[in-house]
Amino acid sequence: MKRLCFVLGIVIFSLFTGIAYAQLYSDIDIIKTDQTPYPAEPGSNVEIELSLQNNGYGEASNIALEIVPSYPFSLVKGEQVKTFQTIGARNSVKITYTLLVDDSALAGDYDLEFRIYNPLTPSAYQTHEIEITVIGETKIIVENVDTIPDMLEPGGTARIHVTLKNVGTGDARQLEARMNSSSSALVPVLSGGMVYVGDLAAGEEKSVDFTFNVDPDAEQETYLASLSLTYKDEDNQARADTFTIGIPVSGNIIFEVVSIEPKYNKGTLDIEVANKGTGDAKSIEAKLIVDEKTIGVEYLSQLTATKKTTLNFPLVLTGDAELTITYMEPDLEQKTVKKEIGPLNFSAPSSGGSFTALFVIIIVVAGYFIWRRYFRKKKRR
Repeated sequence: MKRLCFVLGIVIFSLFTGIAYAQLYSDIDIIKTDQTPYPAEPGSNVEIELSLQNNGYGEASNIALEIVPSYPFSLVKGEQVKTFQTIGARNSVKITYTLLVDDSALAGDYDLEFRIYNPLTPSAYQTHEIEITVIGETKIIVENVDTIPDMLEPGGTARIHVTLKNVGTGDARQLEARMNSSSSALVPVLSGGMVYVGDLAAGEEKSVDFTFNVDPDAEQETYLASLSLTYKDEDNQARADTFTIGIPVSGNIIFEVVSIEPKYNKGTLDIEVANKGTGDAKSIEAKLIVDEKTIGVEYLSQLTATKKTTLNFPLVLTGDAELTITYMEPDLEQKTVKKEIGPLNFSAPSSGGSFTALFVIIIVVAGYFIWRRYFRKKKRR
């Protein structure tokens, strides 16, 4: 019976002691005095400074302050339980914590729990919460740019396929993309220069297409276009990013054999070749191959678009012929094309013409000597 009374006494004493401490600590408050950075960002550390204030008129003693981090916070630096022997009346102490914000945290306001109690009775505690705002930082990059078709030609239509990716921790909302060029060589088709993308969440990527007409007189070069992005971040603030994109216009190269003609007097086979494409071919090497044997090689520095030239090879009259052309495209890629020019079947020139010419020469020479002899005899008389 005495033991039971002793236990009941201890319980009642602890209960009243806890109540007393709870009443005593009712004058203790926690105020957040600083947060760096503000707002906190998912995947990053945030440092908070607290002020533990004694708002009462009496001294507070034996105080334990415990931080109870929960998602999305985890304690990186600072004591989980910190004790203070005394806090003077109407006085305060500073405490600093470093927390890691989980990288999967969504934007919002999160409560961070603290408990205040006497170290002798930790179960009798007061709960305080401070609010930490978490907002992700939006960061959009241009991940890839493709042109359709791959080779843009003067006078054609180009589709610019752009892949955007949000590599930040905050969503982009109401995203709009605009592309324009200061050059008159690229002209947007109707509203082809503006695309509404919508929302782009953190880690998400989306593709947008822009349509342009390429001026028929456009030169072969890389034209610069400006890609402008406007959107709102998670804090509902208007944001804008600008990127510069290079759009190459190079044209294609189309070789055509126009004519093949033997030149008997020069001993050459002349092949006229035209570039009927829209791009310039450079560093040209042309080989004439007849019956799988190389007959001759011709070199040209370039053949511009819509122009033609004549290649002179050693004269050959018969055989299966092929013209192989190796050249450099405008994008500096080397390319080879083969043109079948069919079996050659030219006739050798007849010798009758030469005999006639020789006969005429003999007659002229003979006539000259006869005239000269006759003229001398007549002069002597």
